[in-house]
Amino acid sequence: MALVGLLPTISLHLTANCFSRRSELKQTLARVRIAAPVVCLNVRTPSWSSLLPARYIYSSDIADVDPLQLGELWAKTLELRRDPVKIMKSLKHSYAFVAVLTREEKAEGAQTKIVGIGRAISDGAFIATICDVAVDPAHQRRGIGRKIVRYLAKAVKKMDGPAGFAVFPPPLARRFFWMIGFREAFR
Repeated sequence: MALVGLLPTISLHLTANCFSRRSELKQTLARVRIAAPVVCLNVRTPSWSSLLPARYIYSSDIADVDPLQLGELWAKTLELRRDPVKIMKSLKHSYAFVAVLTREEKAEGAQTKIVGIGRAISDGAFIATICDVAVDPAHQRRGIGRKIVRYLAKAVKKMDGPAGFAVFPPPLARRFFWMIGFREAFR
């Protein structure tokens, strides 16, 4: 009985999505007669925040970086294990860095998670090296890595730093840097 009630509802939703003009839809609905009663099911819909894309915060504040989370991110993406104390030291001595954060809703409340990182080291005059660019695999292919590199380039230029950039990517990341415009230089 409930199944009979659902069938007309489903067909009406499909019909409504097939027509571009309101008049065509009205004519079709006038021809369709629903004999079975429509059954409403109490279905819990997901919250809007889970349906919307994640918001990303780009921060160069060292206070926003959790060295344990960053160590896990580097281990997952770059296959590097690093000491949390040395991680913080490397960020403090970097010419520029950016961390990409997102807020995750959990049972115990909202929690900030690092989903991306990148840093630049430089001599301050001639060249800057962009290194340790990493994006969590669950958040890849959303333009985050590209924005990290763009942010680092702008930050270095803003500090009146060098205009030239070098990258020494691991084999897994070479294609990414090629796609965003870096080329091999042979001299």
